[in-house]
Amino acid sequence: ITWSKPLAEIEGIELTYGPKDIPGDRTTIDLSEDENQYSIGNLRPHTEYEVTLISRRGDMESDPVKEVFVTDLDAPKNLKRVSQTDSSITLEWKNSHANIDNYRIKFAPISGGDHAEITVPKGNQATTRATLTGLRPGTEYGIGVTAVRQDRESAPATINAGTDLDNPKDLEVSDPTETTLSLRWRRPVAKFDHYRLISVNPSGKKSEVEIPVDSTSFILRGLDAGTEYTISLVAEKGRHKSKPTTVKGST
Repeated sequence: ITWSKPLAEIEGIELTYGPKDIPGDRTTIDLSEDENQYSIGNLRPHTEYEVTLISRRGDMESDPVKEVFVTDLDAPKNLKRVSQTDSSITLEWKNSHANIDNYRIKFAPISGGDHAEITVPKGNQATTRATLTGLRPGTEYGIGVTAVRQDRESAPATINAGTDLDNPKDLEVSDPTETTLSLRWRRPVAKFDHYRLISVNPSGKKSEVEIPVDSTSFILRGLDAGTEYTISLVAEKGRHKSKPTTVKGST
């Protein structure tokens, strides 16, 4: 709160404030004659407050000067990602204290692209959950959640969160020989570093091989004749892995 000093010589200023619709709830602060501003804290979100200033000298006082203002909506708190798939991210946050209409979620890929937004109702408990769907696999998103009441909107709670890598598609086994199996598949949508191919025989013996990112086929060699193998193909990017695509094939 700021004000211009009165022209008259004064000894002090009395500042009183409180919720406008609760006349009995008032706090009074005595200030020196030299002060022309004061910061009021610990107010309720989205509440109309009335502030009154009076100049004093001895037993005399001025007419009161009044101003009314409304505090902002408080932002959601503790925004976090609770789960994700290759096309969705589920979020959770602690509800705003203010009485709000709903929450607005804005999100866009960090690497650039169109932003989108959805509106979700306030949860009945202490927190609210929402799921963003239709997202790109293996993509990091910037996400902001705001509280909304009519035409007012809080500051955003923000987080960065990524979707999982999508897995290789349509993995098929063909052209078996006594010691080889031919494989082919469709590549994932997400950008990734390489594939990892894992084959396991009935006794549990496992073999792994790394396959270049631009491959869509591979020949498994050195297999045992007349044996069924469980074959899994995974896309990898750094420490992140897609879910496996798995088939069975026999030599």
